[in-house]
Amino acid sequence: MRAPVCPRGGTSLGALTPCIGDPVVPLPECGDRATLPDLWEQTAPEAVVGAWRHIGPPVCASAADITPGMVLSAFRRLPLAPSPLVVQPDRGWVLVNKPTVVYAVGGLQTLTTTILGTAVTITAMPTSFAWDFGDGATLTTTDPGAPWPVGTLTHTYTRIGRLDVVLTTTWSATYTVAGDPAVHDVPGTATTVSSSRLEVRERRAYLVGTSCAEDPAAAGC
Repeated sequence: MRAPVCPRGGTSLGALTPCIGDPVVPLPECGDRATLPDLWEQTAPEAVVGAWRHIGPPVCASAADITPGMVLSAFRRLPLAPSPLVVQPDRGWVLVNKPTVVYAVGGLQTLTTTILGTAVTITAMPTSFAWDFGDGATLTTTDPGAPWPVGTLTHTYTRIGRLDVVLTTTWSATYTVAGDPAVHDVPGTATTVSSSRLEVRERRAYLVGTSCAEDPAAAGC
């Protein structure tokens, strides 16, 4: 661990205390880069935890100090755009007992951030889609779906009413560090949520004396 503290011979994190009375060593001036405090090491051979040992002075952070865990934390904080979801027919309502098409829109997203003063580029890709259709039915798939007439994802509502369709997208990611072309996997995922309000209606037939084109306000039009 890196911390501006002294171990004082202790073996637990609680034993690390400020270096009161010790000479103050000024931290290096690192400009735009972060300053990393002293580096301490603790070993546990045969399950016996040893004392903390000072193994390194404060240093100016470099790209080599960026860990995958730091990138994962940054990935989950970045403003990842939720996958837009589409319900077809796209008119705010659907018919009961008829298949309703749903699908997610969007693909790769590229995000940039700075970690320890170094630019990091994160490329996120959707890997799974969890659908909650609002009537108790759910579905998780790696297929984002497709618009009609392909319509690989459909759901049939069996009762009328207003409800929300909720889509939770899980994203995986890779990252690169400025000055290094190597691509690394982010060791974890992030999620986004999007939703759509709709009404499930029942279609009824009426006998009318004219066509809807002639009288749009007639019953059933």
